[in-house]
Amino acid sequence: MFNSLKTPIEFKYKEAKTVSLITSILLLAVVSFSCTNNSKVVSSVKSKKSNTISTISTQVEENRNDLEIGKPIEKVLEVGQSNSFSLFLEANQYVKIIVQQKGIDVIATLYNPKNEKIYEIDSLNGTTGPEPVCIISSDKGIYRLEIKSLDNNASANKYEVKILQLHKATEIDKFSSEGFKALAQAQFLQGEGKKENEKLIVSKYEESMEKFYKAKELEALAIVMSNLGFFYFNQNDLAKAEDFYNKALGQFKQFTGENTSDVARTINNLASLYYSKNEYEKAEPLYIQALEIRKKVLGEDDLDTLFN
Repeated sequence: MFNSLKTPIEFKYKEAKTVSLITSILLLAVVSFSCTNNSKVVSSVKSKKSNTISTISTQVEENRNDLEIGKPIEKVLEVGQSNSFSLFLEANQYVKIIVQQKGIDVIATLYNPKNEKIYEIDSLNGTTGPEPVCIISSDKGIYRLEIKSLDNNASANKYEVKILQLHKATEIDKFSSEGFKALAQAQFLQGEGKKENEKLIVSKYEESMEKFYKAKELEALAIVMSNLGFFYFNQNDLAKAEDFYNKALGQFKQFTGENTSDVARTINNLASLYYSKNEYEKAEPLYIQALEIRKKVLGEDDLDTLFN
Protein backbone atom coordinates (compact mmCIF):
# COMPACT_ATOMS: atom_id res chain seq x y z
CA MET A 1 0.00 0.00 0.00
CA PHE A 2 2.84 2.30 0.79
CA ASN A 3 4.45 1.41 -2.43
CA SER A 4 1.36 2.41 -4.41
CA LEU A 5 1.47 5.98 -3.21
CA LYS A 6 3.04 8.49 -5.60
CA THR A 7 5.39 11.06 -4.26
CA PRO A 8 5.04 14.69 -5.48
CA ILE A 9 8.31 14.34 -7.44
CA GLU A 10 7.20 11.12 -9.15
CA PHE A 11 3.82 12.69 -9.97
CA LYS A 12 5.43 15.72 -11.52
CA TYR A 13 7.77 13.48 -13.56
CA LYS A 14 4.84 11.46 -14.90
CA GLU A 15 2.90 14.63 -15.69
CA ALA A 16 5.85 16.13 -17.54
CA LYS A 17 6.32 12.91 -19.53
CA THR A 18 2.65 12.95 -20.53
CA VAL A 19 2.85 16.59 -21.66
CA SER A 20 6.04 15.81 -23.62
CA LEU A 21 4.33 12.89 -25.35
CA ILE A 22 1.33 15.00 -26.30
CA THR A 23 3.62 17.75 -27.58
CA SER A 24 5.56 15.22 -29.70
CA ILE A 25 2.35 13.89 -31.21
CA LEU A 26 1.20 17.42 -32.07
CA LEU A 27 4.58 18.28 -33.63
CA LEU A 28 4.53 15.08 -35.66
CA ALA A 29 1.07 15.91 -36.95
CA VAL A 30 2.15 19.41 -37.93
CA VAL A 31 5.26 18.11 -39.72
CA SER A 32 3.22 15.45 -41.51
CA PHE A 33 0.66 18.04 -42.64
CA SER A 34 3.43 20.39 -43.78
CA CYS A 35 5.20 17.66 -45.78
CA THR A 36 1.95 16.65 -47.44
CA ASN A 37 1.24 20.22 -48.52
CA ASN A 38 4.83 20.76 -49.61
CA SER A 39 4.63 17.57 -51.63
CA LYS A 40 1.58 18.97 -53.40
CA VAL A 41 3.37 22.25 -54.06
CA VAL A 42 6.43 20.46 -55.49
CA SER A 43 4.18 18.25 -57.58
CA SER A 44 2.35 21.32 -58.84
CA VAL A 45 5.61 23.06 -59.71
CA LYS A 46 6.86 19.98 -61.53
CA SER A 47 3.59 19.76 -63.42
CA LYS A 48 3.76 23.39 -64.46
CA LYS A 49 7.42 23.02 -65.43
CA SER A 50 6.61 19.90 -67.45
CA ASN A 51 3.86 21.74 -69.34
CA THR A 52 6.23 24.60 -70.08
CA ILE A 53 8.87 22.24 -71.49
CA SER A 54 6.25 20.46 -73.54
CA THR A 55 5.02 23.75 -74.98
CA ILE A 56 8.54 24.91 -75.81
CA SER A 57 9.31 21.54 -77.40
CA THR A 58 6.17 21.81 -79.53
CA GLN A 59 7.06 25.34 -80.59
CA VAL A 60 10.57 24.23 -81.57
CA GLU A 61 9.11 21.35 -83.61
CA GLU A 62 6.60 23.64 -85.32
CA ASN A 63 9.36 26.08 -86.29
CA ARG A 64 12.03 23.51 -87.14
CA ASN A 65 14.07 24.43 -90.21
CA ASP A 66 16.56 22.22 -92.01
CA LEU A 67 16.72 24.76 -94.83
CA GLU A 68 17.76 28.37 -94.31
CA ILE A 69 18.26 31.07 -96.89
CA GLY A 70 21.90 31.58 -97.74
CA LYS A 71 22.96 28.22 -96.24
CA PRO A 72 23.30 25.52 -98.93
CA ILE A 73 23.30 21.87 -97.86
CA GLU A 74 25.29 19.28 -99.81
CA LYS A 75 24.37 15.61 -99.51
CA VAL A 76 25.36 12.28 -101.02
CA LEU A 77 22.40 10.26 -102.27
CA GLU A 78 22.75 6.49 -102.16
CA VAL A 79 20.88 4.08 -104.42
CA GLY A 80 17.33 3.53 -103.12
CA GLN A 81 17.74 6.26 -100.52
CA SER A 82 15.70 9.44 -100.07
CA ASN A 83 16.50 12.56 -98.07
CA SER A 84 13.96 14.92 -96.49
CA PHE A 85 14.35 18.56 -95.45
CA SER A 86 11.90 20.61 -93.39
CA LEU A 87 11.06 24.26 -93.91
CA PHE A 88 8.72 26.39 -91.80
CA LEU A 89 6.62 28.83 -93.84
CA GLU A 90 4.02 31.42 -92.98
CA ALA A 91 0.94 31.57 -95.21
CA ASN A 92 1.39 33.51 -98.48
CA GLN A 93 5.18 33.27 -98.57
CA TYR A 94 7.11 32.88 -101.82
CA VAL A 95 9.95 30.38 -101.72
CA LYS A 96 12.32 29.32 -104.49
CA ILE A 97 14.54 26.32 -103.79
CA ILE A 98 17.19 24.99 -106.16
CA VAL A 99 18.30 21.37 -106.01
CA GLN A 100 21.57 21.33 -107.92
CA GLN A 101 22.41 17.89 -109.32
CA LYS A 102 26.13 17.06 -109.18
CA GLY A 103 26.33 13.70 -110.85
CA ILE A 104 23.00 12.10 -110.00
CA ASP A 105 19.55 12.55 -111.55
CA VAL A 106 17.07 13.36 -108.76
CA ILE A 107 13.37 14.06 -108.44
CA ALA A 108 12.28 16.78 -105.99
CA THR A 109 8.88 16.58 -104.27
CA LEU A 110 7.36 19.15 -101.90
CA TYR A 111 4.68 18.31 -99.32
CA ASN A 112 2.49 20.80 -97.43
CA PRO A 113 1.88 20.73 -93.63
CA LYS A 114 -0.93 18.20 -94.21
CA ASN A 115 1.62 15.92 -95.94
CA GLU A 116 -0.09 16.42 -99.30
CA LYS A 117 2.08 16.47 -102.43
CA ILE A 118 1.87 19.97 -103.93
CA TYR A 119 4.86 20.11 -106.28
CA GLU A 120 7.10 17.65 -108.06
CA ILE A 121 9.80 18.13 -110.67
CA ASP A 122 12.19 15.93 -112.61
CA SER A 123 13.88 18.05 -115.27
CA LEU A 124 15.21 16.74 -118.57
CA ASN A 125 18.80 17.71 -117.73
CA GLY A 126 20.15 14.32 -116.71
CA THR A 127 22.62 14.08 -113.84
CA THR A 128 23.68 17.75 -113.77
CA GLY A 129 21.85 21.05 -113.57
CA PRO A 130 19.05 22.48 -111.43
CA GLU A 131 15.73 21.11 -110.25
CA PRO A 132 13.81 24.32 -109.34
CA VAL A 133 11.11 24.14 -106.65
CA CYS A 134 8.99 27.28 -106.49
CA ILE A 135 5.67 27.85 -104.70
CA ILE A 136 3.55 30.36 -102.79
CA SER A 137 2.54 28.78 -99.48
CA SER A 138 -1.18 28.47 -98.82
CA ASP A 139 -0.88 27.35 -95.19
CA LYS A 140 1.32 28.12 -92.20
CA GLY A 141 3.41 25.22 -90.98
CA ILE A 142 6.22 22.81 -91.79
CA TYR A 143 6.73 21.91 -95.44
CA ARG A 144 8.81 18.86 -96.37
CA LEU A 145 11.12 18.58 -99.37
CA GLU A 146 11.95 15.02 -100.41
CA ILE A 147 14.89 14.22 -102.70
CA LYS A 148 15.25 10.80 -104.31
CA SER A 149 16.52 9.13 -107.48
CA LEU A 150 14.34 6.91 -109.64
CA ASP A 151 17.39 5.35 -111.28
CA ASN A 152 18.12 2.13 -109.38
CA ASN A 153 21.32 1.65 -111.38
CA ALA A 154 22.74 5.06 -110.46
CA SER A 155 25.87 5.23 -108.34
CA ALA A 156 25.91 7.34 -105.18
CA ASN A 157 26.66 10.97 -105.91
CA LYS A 158 26.21 14.52 -104.66
CA TYR A 159 23.53 17.17 -104.90
CA GLU A 160 23.06 20.53 -103.21
CA VAL A 161 19.91 22.15 -101.82
CA LYS A 162 19.63 25.88 -101.24
CA ILE A 163 16.94 28.53 -100.82
CA LEU A 164 17.38 31.34 -103.31
CA GLN A 165 14.42 33.47 -102.25
CA LEU A 166 12.03 33.57 -99.29
CA HIS A 167 9.68 36.50 -98.67
CA LYS A 168 6.07 37.62 -98.63
CA ALA A 169 4.55 36.88 -102.02
CA THR A 170 4.06 39.63 -104.61
CA GLU A 171 2.23 39.76 -107.94
CA ILE A 172 5.50 39.05 -109.79
CA ASP A 173 6.06 36.02 -107.55
CA LYS A 174 2.65 34.70 -108.59
CA PHE A 175 3.76 34.68 -112.25
CA SER A 176 6.99 32.96 -111.26
CA SER A 177 5.34 30.18 -109.23
CA GLU A 178 2.70 29.58 -111.92
CA GLY A 179 5.43 29.40 -114.55
CA PHE A 180 7.44 26.81 -112.61
CA LYS A 181 4.31 24.76 -112.00
CA ALA A 182 3.51 24.69 -115.74
CA LEU A 183 7.17 23.85 -116.51
CA ALA A 184 7.14 20.91 -114.07
CA GLN A 185 3.91 19.59 -115.63
CA ALA A 186 5.30 19.90 -119.17
CA GLN A 187 8.51 18.07 -118.25
CA PHE A 188 6.60 15.29 -116.53
CA LEU A 189 4.40 14.80 -119.61
CA GLN A 190 7.39 14.98 -121.95
CA GLY A 191 9.21 12.37 -119.88
CA GLU A 192 6.26 9.97 -120.27
CA GLY A 193 6.68 10.10 -124.06
CA LYS A 194 2.99 9.58 -124.88
CA LYS A 195 1.94 10.80 -128.33
CA GLU A 196 -1.51 11.86 -127.10
CA ASN A 197 0.13 14.39 -124.77
CA GLU A 198 2.08 16.27 -127.45
CA LYS A 199 -0.31 19.22 -127.79
CA LEU A 200 -0.65 19.53 -124.01
CA ILE A 201 3.15 19.53 -123.65
CA VAL A 202 3.52 22.45 -126.06
CA SER A 203 0.61 24.26 -124.37
CA LYS A 204 2.24 23.90 -120.92
CA TYR A 205 5.60 25.11 -122.22
CA GLU A 206 3.96 28.12 -123.87
CA GLU A 207 2.11 28.89 -120.63
CA SER A 208 5.35 28.71 -118.65
CA MET A 209 7.15 30.98 -121.14
CA GLU A 210 4.40 33.59 -120.86
CA LYS A 211 4.63 33.56 -117.05
CA PHE A 212 8.44 33.64 -117.05
CA TYR A 213 8.54 36.65 -119.38
CA LYS A 214 6.30 38.52 -116.92
CA ALA A 215 8.37 37.41 -113.95
CA LYS A 216 11.69 38.10 -115.77
CA GLU A 217 12.89 34.55 -115.01
CA LEU A 218 15.70 34.43 -117.58
CA GLU A 219 17.26 31.08 -116.63
CA ALA A 220 13.83 29.43 -116.48
CA LEU A 221 13.09 30.82 -119.97
CA ALA A 222 16.28 29.22 -121.23
CA ILE A 223 15.25 25.86 -119.73
CA VAL A 224 11.87 26.03 -121.50
CA MET A 225 13.50 26.91 -124.83
CA SER A 226 16.02 24.08 -124.48
CA ASN A 227 13.24 21.60 -123.64
CA LEU A 228 11.17 22.75 -126.62
CA GLY A 229 14.24 22.30 -128.84
CA PHE A 230 14.54 18.72 -127.54
CA PHE A 231 10.81 18.17 -128.03
CA TYR A 232 10.83 19.32 -131.67
CA PHE A 233 14.05 17.39 -132.34
CA ASN A 234 12.24 14.19 -131.31
CA GLN A 235 9.35 15.24 -133.56
CA ASN A 236 11.88 15.53 -136.41
CA ASP A 237 10.97 19.21 -136.81
CA LEU A 238 14.63 20.19 -137.03
CA ALA A 239 14.04 23.81 -138.08
CA LYS A 240 12.05 24.55 -134.91
CA ALA A 241 14.47 22.52 -132.81
CA GLU A 242 17.46 24.49 -134.09
CA ASP A 243 15.69 27.79 -133.48
CA PHE A 244 14.84 26.93 -129.87
CA TYR A 245 18.32 25.52 -129.16
CA ASN A 246 19.95 28.72 -130.38
CA LYS A 247 17.57 30.87 -128.33
CA ALA A 248 18.23 28.74 -125.25
CA LEU A 249 22.00 28.97 -125.77
CA GLY A 250 21.84 32.78 -125.88
CA GLN A 251 19.71 32.90 -122.73
CA PHE A 252 21.97 30.51 -120.79
CA LYS A 253 25.11 32.45 -121.73
CA GLN A 254 23.46 35.71 -120.70
CA PHE A 255 22.30 34.37 -117.35
CA THR A 256 24.84 31.74 -116.28
CA GLY A 257 27.96 32.60 -118.29
CA GLU A 258 29.92 30.77 -120.99
CA ASN A 259 31.21 27.78 -119.02
CA THR A 260 28.29 25.97 -117.38
CA SER A 261 26.76 22.51 -117.69
CA ASP A 262 23.60 24.06 -119.21
CA VAL A 263 25.63 25.77 -121.94
CA ALA A 264 27.56 22.55 -122.62
CA ARG A 265 24.35 20.52 -122.83
CA THR A 266 22.73 22.95 -125.26
CA ILE A 267 25.81 23.09 -127.49
CA ASN A 268 25.92 19.28 -127.46
CA ASN A 269 22.24 19.17 -128.47
CA LEU A 270 22.93 21.51 -131.38
CA ALA A 271 25.83 19.30 -132.45
CA SER A 272 23.54 16.24 -132.40
CA LEU A 273 21.00 18.13 -134.50
CA TYR A 274 23.61 18.97 -137.17
CA TYR A 275 24.94 15.43 -137.04
CA SER A 276 21.43 14.08 -137.74
CA LYS A 277 21.32 16.37 -140.81
CA ASN A 278 24.71 15.02 -141.98
CA GLU A 279 26.22 18.48 -141.46
CA TYR A 280 29.35 17.07 -139.86
CA GLU A 281 31.43 20.19 -140.41
CA LYS A 282 29.04 22.03 -138.08
CA ALA A 283 28.62 19.19 -135.61
CA GLU A 284 32.28 18.36 -134.89
CA PRO A 285 33.47 21.73 -133.52
CA LEU A 286 30.35 21.97 -131.35
CA TYR A 287 30.93 18.50 -129.90
CA ILE A 288 34.53 19.49 -129.09
CA GLN A 289 33.39 22.80 -127.53
CA ALA A 290 30.81 21.03 -125.34
CA LEU A 291 33.42 18.46 -124.29
CA GLU A 292 35.93 21.12 -123.25
CA ILE A 293 33.33 22.96 -121.16
CA ARG A 294 32.30 19.74 -119.42
CA LYS A 295 35.92 18.93 -118.62
CA LYS A 296 36.25 22.33 -116.93
CA VAL A 297 32.94 22.20 -115.09
CA LEU A 298 32.45 18.52 -114.29
CA GLY A 299 35.90 16.97 -114.63
CA GLU A 300 37.24 14.42 -117.07
CA ASP A 301 35.86 11.39 -115.20
CA ASP A 302 32.25 12.60 -115.00
CA LEU A 303 29.72 10.43 -116.87
CA ASP A 304 28.38 13.38 -118.88
CA THR A 305 31.94 14.21 -119.98
CA LEU A 306 32.65 10.61 -120.95
CA PHE A 307 29.38 10.25 -122.87
CA ASN A 308 30.14 13.49 -124.73
